[in-house]
Amino acid sequence: MSRSRRGVKEQVLHTIECHRLLRPLAGTPATAGAPHVLVACSGGGDSIGLVLALHEARHRCPMQLTVASVDHGLRAEARDEVAFVGTFAASLGLGFEPLRVDLGAGGNLHDRARRLRYRALQECAQRVGATFVATGHTLDDQAETVLSRALRGGRVSALRGVAFRRRDGVVRPLLEIRREELRGWLRSRGVAWIEDPSNEDLRFERARIRDLWSTLEQIDPRAKDHLAALAADAADATRARRARGRRWLVRVETGSGLSRVRLKRLSGGTRREVLRQWLRRQIGQEPSDDRLIAVDHLVCTGAGEVRTSDAAAVCVVEGRVCVQAVGPPKPPPV
Repeated sequence: MSRSRRGVKEQVLHTIECHRLLRPLAGTPATAGAPHVLVACSGGGDSIGLVLALHEARHRCPMQLTVASVDHGLRAEARDEVAFVGTFAASLGLGFEPLRVDLGAGGNLHDRARRLRYRALQECAQRVGATFVATGHTLDDQAETVLSRALRGGRVSALRGVAFRRRDGVVRPLLEIRREELRGWLRSRGVAWIEDPSNEDLRFERARIRDLWSTLEQIDPRAKDHLAALAADAADATRARRARGRRWLVRVETGSGLSRVRLKRLSGGTRREVLRQWLRRQIGQEPSDDRLIAVDHLVCTGAGEVRTSDAAAVCVVEGRVCVQAVGPPKPPPV
């Protein structure tokens, strides 16, 4: 059966099964009984649909559900929206957790709100004993994410978009459902939701991207589906490339670095993946694109150094690519 012919509940069940969303997390023992899912709900159509779909899916996919709603303190209406979610959860017989975060100041407002929201949800999940946190990202969100990253020059790994399941237990059961399909289902059930005015505020990038769809869908009405399919292909390609990188990293390691000769024999994509994994191990974080390109150039030319910190740099020494202690960087000329 194609995705377009499944109902919302059937598609959610298919997504949970196909992507194994509720399987035990890596490194944690399997627990007896149904998995406990904390469902993040803002009161918007996507997250209200998520709560209802998971609630109705329980007869075939047993799970314990608790609903949580986060007040970011940005709008006076937020308190009423949290209360609306609490009333909706109670109407379904579900537990409810109202949460509040203090955004503080500085940095990108949306990034800060997202980071603190996920932190609050994870802390709440631990408190109530939930293993998973479900969010209401839809196929539309996937398409918007892929388009945004493509416009910003994202690599193939960035085009994976939103993951169906993260290592920390965040799951997205609605990623194969169109937003309008979900809201049509809610209308047919007589279920209300609250529209967030920021979704139409063109000061925000997400709203500007949504404003493009009417034009893009004149080119192809299935533009969103194509971008979501691109995300799936990018995820598969990234998994394959990273597995290949792990295999080759073992082969080019010398014990005190990497063999430059063996690295140069690899294709450019495989070589950069090997270097990405090695650099992440050396510096303890994901290397930037600029640093990765610079180290790749160093491998190809054999000359120069690439700083990893004020006291260390990647160098080529006697045919080995390695990290060595170096002096402080020279100040720029006046």
